[in-house]
Amino acid sequence: MGLSGQKKRKCGFARKKTGGWAVILLLGALTAGCGSSGEPHSSSAAEPAAAKGETQAAADSVRPAGERAAGSGDDSGSGAARLIDPALYAGTAIGREQIDLLNDLLAAQNAGDARGYAALFATDTPETETKIEFGVERIGLYAGSAESNGTARVEGAVRETAQGSDHPIVYTLERETDGWRIGGIKRAQGPYADETGYAGESAEIVKLINAGTRYRNAGDARAYAKLFRPDASMRSLDEHPGKVEETLIPDIGFPNGDGTLIVNVLQRYEGQTDVHVRAFALGKEGSRWIILDID
Repeated sequence: MGLSGQKKRKCGFARKKTGGWAVILLLGALTAGCGSSGEPHSSSAAEPAAAKGETQAAADSVRPAGERAAGSGDDSGSGAARLIDPALYAGTAIGREQIDLLNDLLAAQNAGDARGYAALFATDTPETETKIEFGVERIGLYAGSAESNGTARVEGAVRETAQGSDHPIVYTLERETDGWRIGGIKRAQGPYADETGYAGESAEIVKLINAGTRYRNAGDARAYAKLFRPDASMRSLDEHPGKVEETLIPDIGFPNGDGTLIVNVLQRYEGQTDVHVRAFALGKEGSRWIILDID
């Protein structure tokens, strides 16, 4: 999972509250070397892990396992290839109905079944968002949120071709009268997080994370360091080798009691095929958001 030989240290942000959802991290690599040099939080879409349940810390609950590839067996009896094995996520925040929905979506997607694909979306989803835009060779699920007001979220990575790279992806799920439906799909589209749809301080936070990517990719160490508090351990570009190729921010929640806001960011780096989950600890310096640390 891209972690061999990397220095290990204690993870500070294995679990968080965000936007009213309890997010349970399912990524085994999160316990294997947080914040070390290089990019430690990683997992291939072909190698997800499962957690036991919402009441236990992620560091105590992950167990690595190989994901099922396209064309593998099917435990549903439908005879269709199922890319996600429900057994890997038993007892996690990602329920069986949600996994079945995602498997149906992926099957229609890979078969080019435009009508069947669109039928799996929530009734109020714009038609432009129900089009098939890519196929999926493999998928790994990293985190799931508990249901809140009929909505849930599943974060992960997809690989479109067998020899390709993983791409960060987030599925928003909506519960309707006849069961779960797809409410939306966000897939990384480049090195910068999409800033549209954000306002106020949330927009400032996305711009801050994008500024870090811009200075990192340009090799501007001085500008990069100014985004951090002076004593931050990760303010040096020496801690971040390689350019950022893809970024996706699943959600921006609310600060903790001490004013610290943890934002999980999915990223993939130059020369790597895996997606990494980075926990950005943010705080206010006067009226300005700054990066306290990155885990």
